[in-house]
Amino acid sequence: MNTVKAIGELLIGRGIVYGGRDLEGDTFTKETDLGKRRDFNGMPVFYDHGLGGLKSQVGHVTSWREDDEGIEFAIELEKRHQYADVVLRLAQEGALGLSTGALGHLVERKGGYIKRWIVGEVSLTPTPAEPRTIAQPAAEAKAVQADAPEDAQSRIPTITIIRGTQ
Repeated sequence: MNTVKAIGELLIGRGIVYGGRDLEGDTFTKETDLGKRRDFNGMPVFYDHGLGGLKSQVGHVTSWREDDEGIEFAIELEKRHQYADVVLRLAQEGALGLSTGALGHLVERKGGYIKRWIVGEVSLTPTPAEPRTIAQPAAEAKAVQADAPEDAQSRIPTITIIRGTQ
């Protein structure tokens, strides 16, 4: 598995995996145009693509490397973000995988292969589309909740995370 690992205050994980099919039926290859002509350093990092209640950026990419398996990212959390400690704890528990979000109008697919996926953000998520980056097998999963402050209940009622049993 390619779950996110916490190494000190850095989070390391594979956000693009070559070969195989993800849950959408797509395949990344070394030939996929990911927009690597620009540097991924400084790219924003979100929790779960900002799709839930937590919409703000939680960190940024500090470095990245490509190998035969895909692209691995190093992420620094924004220490002042009110949920940085929760996200770090989830990574330390092995509850997060990585996923990338593309600039939708530039995505190009052909025959199950992603031809162009210009990465616009990286996300720490308990439910990545790539099965090889899913944090824990579903059979061992249980929900953990981190309560949000009262005044944020309408925006972020709770953060529900799937993680493996201890």
